[in-house]
Amino acid sequence: MEMLDLIQLARTYISYDELDKAKSTLTQHLRTTPNCPHAHDLLLSISRGRKQDIGVISCPHVIIPDFLPPGLIDEFLHAAHIHLCKFEKGRVSGDLDIAPEVRNSLRLRDLELDKKMEACFSPRLHRELSRYCSQLGVSLFDISEIELKFCCYPNGAYFHTHRDDQAAYSDDPDKRIPCGRRISFAYYFHRHPQSFTGGELRLYATDRRHNIFSRNRMDDISPRFNTLVLFPSGFFHEVLKVSEPSGDIMNGRFAINGHICEALSPQEITTGTAQGAAS
Repeated sequence: MEMLDLIQLARTYISYDELDKAKSTLTQHLRTTPNCPHAHDLLLSISRGRKQDIGVISCPHVIIPDFLPPGLIDEFLHAAHIHLCKFEKGRVSGDLDIAPEVRNSLRLRDLELDKKMEACFSPRLHRELSRYCSQLGVSLFDISEIELKFCCYPNGAYFHTHRDDQAAYSDDPDKRIPCGRRISFAYYFHRHPQSFTGGELRLYATDRRHNIFSRNRMDDISPRFNTLVLFPSGFFHEVLKVSEPSGDIMNGRFAINGHICEALSPQEITTGTAQGAAS
């Protein structure tokens, strides 16, 4: 078996928590390629495990119920209703590409709605950043921007597994600001009575350094009404498929999704701190 095949095999074993098999495979690889830095690094990560916050570790998260007053939720639902024709397909890769094999959801763009979201979320997120960072194990940072997106997951909607910190640029295609996402969040709301099922946020145990996630260890977070969920942007996650029998968009799973972004240094902007994927 070729060198890269053994490395990939070890990564696959790690993703299924078969650590003994991963160690054996990496040891076999190092017998023929003793100076392979990637194999040594993976083996060290497995040996230390979760005790030193490396390797595949569970995704920390914070759940805040009753985040907004009921009147504001009614205003958001009213905005969705009067702007139904403005919903568009959700995008990935720095907000440029429609990729239904990855994401099937809707997004509403409206200037007045954007201002309302900014007023409701940004001051509190700025004020509570230190506490959130402490709870999530994220180093405190200076905020460059807070991305906010008004989304709906109607019948059949989903967003497959991805990391938010791998988007190359922020959400605004006009600004094209290099991305420094550190904390991701989702605020959930919907019509009453709730008619959809599914739509859970699945947070995977992740080895961020080696870009591996466990297929056996995850937490499913229900999209409970008027609840905010925060987690580090470097952990793999997905939105499970929504089922809603009427097919009415207004009966779907609504979410205001966002990211708290760090101000990047000039060197980080020049070299790029993250490459590829989903927004």
